[in-house]
Amino acid sequence: QYSLQFLSSGIMDAIEKGTVKIVGRRKDDSVIAVYDGKKKILPKTQWDKETHDATHYGTRMLKEILGGRFNYPKSVYAVADCMRYFIAEKTNALVVDFFAGSGTTLHAVNLLNDEDNGRRRCIMVTNNEVSIDEAKELSEKGSKPGDEEWNNLGIARYVTWPRTVCSIEGHNVKGEPLKGEYLGIGKPMSDGFKANAAFFQLGFLDKNAVALGRQLKELLPVLWMKAGAIGKCPVIEGEIPSYMICSENKMAMVSRLPLRTCKDFATLGNLIKSTT
Repeated sequence: QYSLQFLSSGIMDAIEKGTVKIVGRRKDDSVIAVYDGKKKILPKTQWDKETHDATHYGTRMLKEILGGRFNYPKSVYAVADCMRYFIAEKTNALVVDFFAGSGTTLHAVNLLNDEDNGRRRCIMVTNNEVSIDEAKELSEKGSKPGDEEWNNLGIARYVTWPRTVCSIEGHNVKGEPLKGEYLGIGKPMSDGFKANAAFFQLGFLDKNAVALGRQLKELLPVLWMKAGAIGKCPVIEGEIPSYMICSENKMAMVSRLPLRTCKDFATLGNLIKSTT
């Protein structure tokens, strides 16, 4: 049983360019062709891989780390395979997940980096809401959104951030070393990852205060990320300075420096150049 297929224009172009090389013919005169180098293919609509089992490599893996804090996480290997199609060769890629959930995306990014010594970064964003059952139980106790008890059970503080810390440091929330190893690379989960992580709380700022330069302390993490998130996020102690030169972060900021002459601009320019 055979199905006849015509060569697509893309394959024909690849043959003409030498990307696909004809190396022979079969007895039925069909072409034997090979790709010159690594063949790029589109992902299939269905993957049948044991490592993509969300029960074993999602729920059970997360239970080992956090206990029963979160239900139905994705398999970390499935997420890693999805990203591999886009950032396998981009070892400095920035991955942004605006619906972080349990934090599988960052876990998978660390896994990819460990495989090829990459320096990919990941920004996860999530709210801090509690489950319906937890909200009901907390309300019955007299707690409400914004209270510390309520916030501590929110997904960001109770699930996403603890998983991030534990997976990087190689232990569970009880401080016990993680059991097992990561499939495909044979790395013990207790070894963790060579990675850094920082937690920031998103808030609302007064636009007038921002315009007047009074909220630089609150905006500093955003500016640090915009500059590439290099080194540890700088902090401002005391009053807001006129300008900041953060050499280790490869960034410089001007708050309210009175620049009146070309000489002043040249001086500031030289200071900024010294950070690059």
